Amino acid sequence: MKKMLSLVLLLCLVLTIMPGITAAAEEPIMDKAQALLDAGDYEAAVPLLEEAAGQGDALAQNELGKCYTNGKGVAEDNEKAVKYYRLAAGQGFAKSQFNLANCYLFGVGVGKDPEEGMAWLTLAAKQSLPQAQNLMGCNYENGIGTEPDLEKAAEYYRLAAEQGDANAQNDLGNCYYYGRGVEQDYEKAVHYYQLAAEQGQPNALNNLGTAYCDGKGVEQDYDKAMECYQLAAGQGDPDAIYNIGYMYYFGESVEEDCDKALEYFREAAVLGQPCAIFLIGESYYEGKGAEKDPMKAAKWYQMALDAGYEPDEEDQLHLIEVLGENYGG
Repeated sequence: MKKMLSLVLLLCLVLTIMPGITAAAEEPIMDKAQALLDAGDYEAAVPLLEEAAGQGDALAQNELGKCYTNGKGVAEDNEKAVKYYRLAAGQGFAKSQFNLANCYLFGVGVGKDPEEGMAWLTLAAKQSLPQAQNLMGCNYENGIGTEPDLEKAAEYYRLAAEQGDANAQNDLGNCYYYGRGVEQDYEKAVHYYQLAAEQGQPNALNNLGTAYCDGKGVEQDYDKAMECYQLAAGQGDPDAIYNIGYMYYFGESVEEDCDKALEYFREAAVLGQPCAIFLIGESYYEGKGAEKDPMKAAKWYQMALDAGYEPDEEDQLHLIEVLGENYGG
C-alpha cells in the first residue's frame, strides 16, 4: 500500500513538473522573429511577425510595417506598411506613431497630410521619442504642418539633444550659431556641434569645421577646420566636400590648388551643392583650374541659380554682366 502511494505521489510530481518544463521551452513568437530580423533573415521572420501582429503585438505590427516599407522579406507595399503602423500607433506604440507621421508628412502609402502627420508626431514626441522630438523641431522651424515657431523648434531640439540624439544636437547648435529661436551664442553652438560630431554626425562635423574656419565660438584654426571637413566629406557630406574645395581654391590652411579645388567642386556639384556649382562657373570665367570659357561659365552660373544659389550684391552684379537679360535675379 505504501509502495503504491509512493508511486502515485511520484507520478503526480512528474505530471506537475513536466508542463512547466514544456512551457519554459516554448520561445515567444516575437522573440523568434526578432532573432531572425537581427540575423537578416527577413523571409523567415515575416510569417512569425504576421502571427504575432495578428495577436495584437504592437512591436510585431511595427516591424511588419517596416518590412513592407523597405521591401524586406516581402514585396514593397507602402499601403500595407501604413496599415500595420496604424494598428500599432493606435495602441500607443511611439515608434509606429513616428513612422505613421512620416507617411503622412511625405505622402508615402497615404495621401500627403502634414497636419495629420504633426498630430501623430506630437503623440510620439509626448512619449519622449527623440527622433520624433527632433522632427517636431524641424517642422516648427520650417512651418510644416504647423505655423513656423522658432522658439518651439529650439525647445524640441533641446529635448531630443538632451537624450543624446546627434541630429538634434546639430540642429540645436544651428539655433545658437544663427540665433534662431534662442539668443545667438557661438560657444553654445560649438558645444552642441562637438557633442554631435563625437557621434560622427556629418553635418555637425562640417558645421564644427566652419566654426574653426571662422573663429566663432573657438579660436580660429584652419587645420582643425580641414580635419573636420575631411571627416564629414568621408561620409559624403556635400557641404564639407565644397568647403574643402573652397580652402584649396583660396589657399586657406593648404597651398592654393585650383585644379584640386575644381575636383572637389565637381564632386559636390553632383550632390547638388549650389555654391560648388557657382564656383565651377567662376573657375571657367576666371580660368582658374579650368581653361577660360565664358560660355561654360554662364551655363554653370545658371545651373547654380536653378539649384538654389542665392547671390549677394557683388555676385548679382557679376551675373548681370555675364548672363545679361537671361539673369532673372
